[in-house]
Amino acid sequence: MKILRIITAATAISILFGMFFGVSYIMGRSMEPNVHEGDLALFFRGVREYRKDDVVIINRDSDRDFAIKRIVGVPGDTIDIKSDTKELIINGERQQQSEYLEIAYAKEEGITYPLTLGENEYFVIGDNRPVSWDSRNYGRVTVDEIVGRTIVVVHNNFGGLSW
Repeated sequence: MKILRIITAATAISILFGMFFGVSYIMGRSMEPNVHEGDLALFFRGVREYRKDDVVIINRDSDRDFAIKRIVGVPGDTIDIKSDTKELIINGERQQQSEYLEIAYAKEEGITYPLTLGENEYFVIGDNRPVSWDSRNYGRVTVDEIVGRTIVVVHNNFGGLSW
């Protein structure tokens, strides 16, 4: 009986975790200094509406690993990146970039600015602007490409874990 309860509890936890939560191992430096390579991100899958500044896990290609990025533009926002001044402008307002390492800049010629986000579309950028592969490279991200909102990041500090 005891084994059956343990198996039932483990199965229930596994199903609930798989449906509502996920864990992503962070690879790369695109979110430094806030998230580092080797950290673990716990995320909630049950979100369908996201806000600016949410840190989300995205998957644009099912064959590739998940990526962690920050939402800077939500549906209805107009995003403009000035290549000459390297400014990120959202809805006509220059964005303060002090919490990030570098100001935003346009990387690819294929995306035309200003860019207005449609329903269920988001603009995501990594905090480490110079090395991040993000919406500046591939454009809009749809709500279906967002796997979930990050709840907590477990930092791997030289082999030890910290919150």
